[in-house]
Amino acid sequence: MTNKFTIYAVGLLLILVIISAFIPYILGVLIVLGIISTLFKGRKTAYMNYADYQDYLKSEKWYAIRLKVLTRDDYTCQHCHFKVTSYTANVHHKTYARLGDEELSDLITLCIPCHEKEHE
Repeated sequence: MTNKFTIYAVGLLLILVIISAFIPYILGVLIVLGIISTLFKGRKTAYMNYADYQDYLKSEKWYAIRLKVLTRDDYTCQHCHFKVTSYTANVHHKTYARLGDEELSDLITLCIPCHEKEHE
């Protein structure tokens, strides 16, 4: 009887190890397909697909937050201290943890070259 139990336990453990090895890949596919972002829609989360993020960046809410950050930072890149305009400024997310419900401390004004360096 002990041998049967051991065989079942080892078999179950093996199945769990195999399944757990594929979980990151399955989640990655779901995120890319936008399925997980749909589940979290309307919640304070970093999960937002690319199309939703682009729509958000065109929203009145984002423009208002962006203006507050640019004003707070005096239209100055916070890395190189170069003066920027509303056209040459990038408001960079230091974190995406509250994407869609950002705090001003989550955002920073950067010039185009400094913003590109942030994403390298």
